[in-house]
Amino acid sequence: AEYLYYGEGYDNDEADDFYALLNRSGEAFAYQGDDAARQQLAQLATRNLYYAQQSNLAFRRRHYAMLYANRDDLWDRLGVTGGVMMNANDQSFYAFANSSLKIVDALESFINILTYSRENDTEFHGLFDYMATVGLRWYF
Repeated sequence: AEYLYYGEGYDNDEADDFYALLNRSGEAFAYQGDDAARQQLAQLATRNLYYAQQSNLAFRRRHYAMLYANRDDLWDRLGVTGGVMMNANDQSFYAFANSSLKIVDALESFINILTYSRENDTEFHGLFDYMATVGLRWYF
């Protein structure tokens, strides 16, 4: 378990302004009409959305709690990793679980699961509520 304070992150007012700008930019970006002024706003919105993703902030807010666990040696065949990271300012989170099973020396199966908080205007709100991948790895 770990607590992280990130001083460069946004406070509550700054975060509210950031998400309000993102929402307004998203609405302007979606404009498809012929009005020249609104087309210019759509171009400005494109720039806003780009720069919002290039903020150079490792995290958007200031207070985080993290919990991770890893075991790669269960019965000499099974590896399990899991964790959660929570933004304590807006209570958003992401959680993950990864597992791999060695079938034979050169073949391994795996499953990865990732889930995000579902609230809008939070740091860890993803495009999808969850994702999962399943597969085989063959080493040769």
